[in-house]
Amino acid sequence: MAYCSTPSGSNKRSIFATCAVLGYEMTEQVHRSLIGGPWEANRARLLTVFGASFPAEAYRAECEAHYLTLCAEGISLRPGVLEMVQFLEERAIPMAVATSTLRSMATHHLRETGLLDRLGALVARDDVFHGKPHPETYLNAARRLSVDPPDCLALEDSHNGARSAIAAGMTTVLVPDMLPATPEIALQCAHVARDLHQVRAMLERLPS
Repeated sequence: MAYCSTPSGSNKRSIFATCAVLGYEMTEQVHRSLIGGPWEANRARLLTVFGASFPAEAYRAECEAHYLTLCAEGISLRPGVLEMVQFLEERAIPMAVATSTLRSMATHHLRETGLLDRLGALVARDDVFHGKPHPETYLNAARRLSVDPPDCLALEDSHNGARSAIAAGMTTVLVPDMLPATPEIALQCAHVARDLHQVRAMLERLPS
C-alpha cells in the first residue's frame, strides 16, 4: 500500500526529468506502463521503447538522486493512513508494508512519517527475488507476520501491486493513486475504494 506521497508527483517528475537530461522523451503512455513494476521489468520496457543503447543504469541512478532531492521538500501521508493504523492497533491486528521500493528508501520514508516502529514487518524490493506482480513480496510479508495469506487484507494503489496480492491469495482492496481502476483489475479485487477513510469505514461495519 502506498502509505505516503511526496510533493507534486515526485516520482513522475523524476522520471520525466531524467529522461530529458539523458536525451530521451518520456511519454504518458510509457510512464503509465512503468507504474508499480519491478526494476527488471521496467528496465526491459525502457530498452524496448528507447533501444538497446538506452543507459538504463544511469537512468536508474539519476532518477533515484532526483527523487530524493524532491523528497527533501517533505513527505506526507496519504489521507486516512493514521486513522487506519490506529484502527488496526486498537484491535491488535498486525500490519506490514509490502513495497516495490528499495528497503533504504522505504525505511527512510516510514521513519520520516512515524510509521516504521508501528509495523510488524517491512518487505521491500531487495528482500525478494521476484518483484510485483509476482506474489513473493506479499507471501513474504504474511510469513513475517505469521499469518496465512487467505487471512490477510491487502491494500494496494497500483495494478501490479494488486495482482501480486491477489496471486498471493489475499483479499485485495485497490485504493487507486496514479492509475484509475480498469474493469479488468476491479473485477479481480474485492473492492475499489476512493481512499483509506472509506476502507476503514467498511472494516468498522464488519462483525467482530
